[in-house]
Amino acid sequence: MTAPSEHLELLKNAVRQSVAALTVVEVDTVARAHELIDLLKFELDKRPSALLSLTAGPGAAMSLLDESRKITGAWHSGAGVLFLVDDGQKKGEGAPRFWADMNAQRESWDALKCHIIFFLLPSNYRLLLQVAEHLADWMPLKLHITDPADVSGYKARASDQKAVLSAS
Repeated sequence: MTAPSEHLELLKNAVRQSVAALTVVEVDTVARAHELIDLLKFELDKRPSALLSLTAGPGAAMSLLDESRKITGAWHSGAGVLFLVDDGQKKGEGAPRFWADMNAQRESWDALKCHIIFFLLPSNYRLLLQVAEHLADWMPLKLHITDPADVSGYKARASDQKAVLSAS
């Protein structure tokens, strides 16, 4: 099995269980994130799920948290899965501020008591590790699911992640 397919199996296994957790998945395209979400919905059975887009801008992290609270408030503890997808738009200078705000809210995200899965493009995945390192520490499952033909790119990203983690 290649590393991306092993990561896909880990993600499917994580979603099969009804738990409150934070997971991050690095994907190469927004389309791949949506393909994975469609695949994961079959694993949920009748459990609730919702999809929100990550967008940067003033107050975006707080707005995202507020909307997530509204959605997950009626769910039984640990039952649902909230998918947060990188929208793929250029975020420019707003992205580091967004991740700093998300980092400051890490306990609030954990308090939602559902499985939250972040699907991030490579640039936002790196920002999460660099700017929101405490939030990233709260994510026990960090996966990379990209095109299986891109195994060399996966290895490069894995070594980059190790370098970022050892630097911090």
